[in-house]
Amino acid sequence: MSASVRPQGHSGFTLIEMMVVVSIVGILLLVAVPSYQRHVQAAKANTAKSDLMALSLALENHKLLHLAYPAASADSASAIRAALGNNSWQPAQTEFNYGYQPQSGSFLLTASGVGPQLSGCVLKLSGADHSANTSTSACQTQW
Repeated sequence: MSASVRPQGHSGFTLIEMMVVVSIVGILLLVAVPSYQRHVQAAKANTAKSDLMALSLALENHKLLHLAYPAASADSASAIRAALGNNSWQPAQTEFNYGYQPQSGSFLLTASGVGPQLSGCVLKLSGADHSANTSTSACQTQW
């Protein structure tokens, strides 16, 4: 057997070398892309948690000014803002639907993920007991 010798002056990669590199890049992408998507999903859920906390503060401010939380339930960001009577709260993203339910002397806030990446992600914030705050496993984050 003789070793193949490249002619002088020709440089470059062989087809096999290129196939090996493409295979390695493909394997790296198979590992990296799902991990990246989980991080993006967790970041969006964390932003929704921040939105819920900001809404909780807006509701507490409403209670200080009017001596009560808004009486009507609301199932969208615009309905919540209308119930607050001002535009003091605005969600930072549109990937979640926000809900407000008054309870006796307190409230329950929810954020439900919209779209295929966030479907099944539900965050709940209790105005009475913050240790009762919950998030589903689809959110990739915890309180």
